[in-house]
Amino acid sequence: MLWRGSTGESRRTPTQAQEMFEKVPSSQRASTNTQDAAINADKYFSDKDANHIKAHSKGDSNEPSNIKWENAKDNRARGNEDMTWTEKAKIDTKWHFDNLTGGMKAGVKATPMGAIIGVINNYCPFFSVNQWFAGGA
Repeated sequence: MLWRGSTGESRRTPTQAQEMFEKVPSSQRASTNTQDAAINADKYFSDKDANHIKAHSKGDSNEPSNIKWENAKDNRARGNEDMTWTEKAKIDTKWHFDNLTGGMKAGVKATPMGAIIGVINNYCPFFSVNQWFAGGA
Protein backbone atom coordinates (compact mmCIF):
# COMPACT_ATOMS: atom_id res chain seq x y z
CA MET A 1 0.00 0.00 0.00
CA LEU A 2 2.70 2.44 0.92
CA TRP A 3 5.22 1.40 -1.73
CA ARG A 4 3.12 0.65 -4.77
CA GLY A 5 1.15 3.03 -6.88
CA SER A 6 -1.64 2.03 -9.21
CA THR A 7 -1.42 -1.05 -11.38
CA GLY A 8 1.34 -0.78 -13.94
CA GLU A 9 3.15 2.06 -12.18
CA SER A 10 6.57 1.95 -10.62
CA ARG A 11 7.16 1.71 -6.89
CA ARG A 12 6.98 4.85 -4.83
CA THR A 13 10.19 6.45 -3.69
CA PRO A 14 11.09 6.19 0.02
CA THR A 15 9.99 9.82 0.43
CA GLN A 16 6.61 9.11 -1.19
CA ALA A 17 6.12 5.97 0.93
CA GLN A 18 6.83 8.05 4.04
CA GLU A 19 4.27 10.64 2.91
CA MET A 20 1.69 7.87 2.50
CA PHE A 21 2.52 6.55 5.97
CA GLU A 22 2.16 10.01 7.49
CA LYS A 23 -1.41 10.16 6.16
CA VAL A 24 -2.30 7.49 8.73
CA PRO A 25 -3.43 9.11 12.01
CA SER A 26 -0.44 9.19 14.34
CA SER A 27 -2.26 7.35 17.11
CA GLN A 28 -3.02 4.52 14.67
CA ARG A 29 0.63 3.99 13.73
CA ALA A 30 2.34 4.47 17.08
CA SER A 31 3.05 2.26 20.05
CA THR A 32 5.63 1.61 22.70
CA ASN A 33 7.30 -1.01 20.49
CA THR A 34 7.64 -1.69 16.77
CA GLN A 35 5.67 -4.94 16.85
CA ASP A 36 2.57 -3.28 18.34
CA ALA A 37 2.99 -0.31 16.00
CA ALA A 38 2.94 -2.67 13.00
CA ILE A 39 -0.17 -4.41 14.36
CA ASN A 40 -1.88 -1.01 14.85
CA ALA A 41 -1.07 0.05 11.29
CA ASP A 42 -2.27 -3.29 9.88
CA LYS A 43 -5.58 -2.89 11.75
CA TYR A 44 -5.96 0.63 10.33
CA PHE A 45 -5.27 -0.57 6.78
CA SER A 46 -7.58 -3.61 7.06
CA ASP A 47 -10.59 -1.74 5.65
CA LYS A 48 -8.87 1.13 3.83
CA ASP A 49 -8.04 1.96 0.22
CA ALA A 50 -5.75 4.69 -1.03
CA ASN A 51 -8.30 6.95 -2.70
CA HIS A 52 -7.44 9.55 -5.33
CA ILE A 53 -8.89 13.01 -4.68
CA LYS A 54 -8.82 13.70 -8.40
CA ALA A 55 -9.45 10.48 -10.31
CA HIS A 56 -6.26 8.76 -11.44
CA SER A 57 -8.24 7.01 -14.18
CA LYS A 58 -8.88 10.43 -15.72
CA GLY A 59 -5.16 11.17 -15.87
CA ASP A 60 -4.57 12.84 -12.55
CA SER A 61 -1.59 12.26 -10.30
CA ASN A 62 -0.73 9.18 -8.27
CA GLU A 63 1.36 11.38 -5.95
CA PRO A 64 0.67 11.18 -2.20
CA SER A 65 -0.69 14.76 -2.31
CA ASN A 66 -3.62 13.43 -4.41
CA ILE A 67 -4.42 10.53 -2.07
CA LYS A 68 -6.38 10.07 1.14
CA TRP A 69 -6.92 6.81 3.07
CA GLU A 70 -10.60 5.97 2.88
CA ASN A 71 -12.98 3.18 3.80
CA ALA A 72 -12.65 0.69 0.93
CA LYS A 73 -16.43 0.37 0.40
CA ASP A 74 -16.86 4.14 0.02
CA ASN A 75 -13.89 4.39 -2.34
CA ARG A 76 -15.08 1.54 -4.56
CA ALA A 77 -18.66 2.86 -4.62
CA ARG A 78 -17.38 6.18 -6.04
CA GLY A 79 -15.75 4.40 -8.97
CA ASN A 80 -13.66 6.67 -11.16
CA GLU A 81 -15.29 9.93 -10.08
CA ASP A 82 -13.40 12.78 -8.43
CA MET A 83 -13.92 13.13 -4.69
CA THR A 84 -16.37 15.90 -3.75
CA TRP A 85 -15.55 18.47 -1.07
CA THR A 86 -18.14 16.88 1.26
CA GLU A 87 -16.47 13.48 0.80
CA LYS A 88 -13.08 15.06 1.59
CA ALA A 89 -14.57 16.69 4.69
CA LYS A 90 -16.05 13.34 5.79
CA ILE A 91 -12.67 11.62 5.37
CA ASP A 92 -10.87 14.41 7.26
CA THR A 93 -13.42 14.20 10.10
CA LYS A 94 -13.00 10.42 10.25
CA TRP A 95 -9.19 10.89 10.33
CA HIS A 96 -9.47 13.16 13.38
CA PHE A 97 -11.92 10.77 15.06
CA ASP A 98 -9.59 7.81 14.42
CA ASN A 99 -6.67 9.81 15.80
CA LEU A 100 -8.57 10.84 18.92
CA THR A 101 -9.97 7.37 19.68
CA GLY A 102 -6.64 5.73 18.92
CA GLY A 103 -4.88 8.15 21.24
CA MET A 104 -7.40 7.50 23.98
CA LYS A 105 -7.11 3.71 23.64
CA ALA A 106 -3.32 3.83 23.70
CA GLY A 107 -3.32 6.22 26.63
CA VAL A 108 -5.80 4.21 28.66
CA LYS A 109 -3.79 1.09 27.93
CA ALA A 110 -0.66 2.80 29.28
CA THR A 111 -2.20 4.75 32.16
CA PRO A 112 -5.11 7.10 32.72
CA MET A 113 -2.66 10.02 32.73
CA GLY A 114 -1.42 8.80 29.35
CA ALA A 115 -4.88 9.36 27.88
CA ILE A 116 -4.90 12.96 29.05
CA ILE A 117 -1.38 13.55 27.72
CA GLY A 118 -2.30 11.96 24.38
CA VAL A 119 -5.32 14.22 23.93
CA ILE A 120 -3.38 17.33 24.97
CA ASN A 121 -0.51 16.53 22.60
CA ASN A 122 -2.84 15.84 19.65
CA TYR A 123 -5.41 18.58 20.11
CA CYS A 124 -3.70 21.39 22.02
CA PRO A 125 -0.67 22.26 19.88
CA PHE A 126 -0.28 25.57 21.71
CA PHE A 127 0.26 23.72 25.00
CA SER A 128 3.43 21.75 25.56
CA VAL A 129 3.11 18.89 28.04
CA ASN A 130 6.86 18.98 28.45
CA GLN A 131 6.61 22.58 29.60
CA TRP A 132 3.86 21.60 32.02
CA PHE A 133 5.95 18.83 33.58
CA ALA A 134 8.91 21.18 33.77
CA GLY A 135 6.74 23.78 35.54
CA GLY A 136 6.96 26.25 32.68
CA ALA A 137 3.33 26.30 31.51
